[in-house]
Amino acid sequence: MKRPLGRGDTLVEMIDLAYVAADDERRWSDFLGRLCDHYGAVGGCLLTHDFSSGKGTRSFDVGLDPRYKVLYDQYFGARNPWLRDQRAYDPRRVHVGDELVPETELVRTEFYNDYLRPQQCYQRICGVVTRSGPYLECVAINRARNTEPFGVDDKPFLSHLVPHVERALQLHRQVLRHRAENESFLDLLDRLSVATLIVDGDGRPMVLNHVAENLLQEQDGLLLRQGHLAASSRAENQHLMRMITEATTMTAGVGRTPGGHLAVSRPSGNHPLMLLISPVNGAMTETMRSARGGALIITKDPEKEGTGGACMFANLYGLTPAEERLARLILDGSGLAEAALRIGISRNTARSQMKQIYAKTDTHSQADLIRLHARTCTDHH
Repeated sequence: MKRPLGRGDTLVEMIDLAYVAADDERRWSDFLGRLCDHYGAVGGCLLTHDFSSGKGTRSFDVGLDPRYKVLYDQYFGARNPWLRDQRAYDPRRVHVGDELVPETELVRTEFYNDYLRPQQCYQRICGVVTRSGPYLECVAINRARNTEPFGVDDKPFLSHLVPHVERALQLHRQVLRHRAENESFLDLLDRLSVATLIVDGDGRPMVLNHVAENLLQEQDGLLLRQGHLAASSRAENQHLMRMITEATTMTAGVGRTPGGHLAVSRPSGNHPLMLLISPVNGAMTETMRSARGGALIITKDPEKEGTGGACMFANLYGLTPAEERLARLILDGSGLAEAALRIGISRNTARSQMKQIYAKTDTHSQADLIRLHARTCTDHH
């Protein structure tokens, strides 16, 4: 027979639900619903309030009429009598009953008659989750009027729970921030005119922009073989995988060689693909859930070189004609040595010009330069 949950079991269950909600905001309703069950409440919510503006919002809620969420955000949040005295809302403090607003006063307010009563809410317990200056976050649970009022014996459970809710909300915001950064990064990659891939340590693509997808579909030099990136030539493929491994281990902090350049021959007889391979920022691979790090691979089909390599970029950043020629080749996917050879200058001259390009554009690597170019040309087109 399954034994009934005790108070300690319920607290552990509630803590687990809070941390689950940190990764999936849809689960906050599960957390609040279980909290309402524990307290025999009709509804609950996570509230935010700004004492400087007097406005607040119901971030997440359960058991409450969704029509009143909009009304609270637009009107009643500024008229919540329980939030008149900001001095009462110290971090992690728990309030019950009429400690802040006597019952005789509450029932005469517009907030009660036009907001609480239509939702069958009356008795209240509230725990302060976060307090930073005028900004407040709290979890509020309401019972109906004909039920037992909250008392001091109801405080300890919520007091134990509030620190975990605070941490879960912090984690939730970090998750949202990482997802937003990831989406912005992926959007930027898709705007690039060069084929751009991010692969894991085994060469499995984690990210492909549309140019890379088209290039791989042609299976001319680079292709996917059983889900892994591969070069058409067996010898070149071994070299490619070695460089990917070096780049990904560099990301993980144990490698010594940060990728490099590789020429990949093509069965069609077209000009070879010049690959730029470099480590990917560890935070990005963490967002992509790759424990082994990642490698960024950039290339451009030289048979499809257009005239848009530098667009307005050179004028915007004051590049000289010589620097523009070098930048154009770098932006089109050439390595520094190949670009120097194609222009007819020495490697030392190319390095000197690249230093000037980096200084004028406030970038520090070829990958930085490519990202800046994509963003600049997108903005101006």
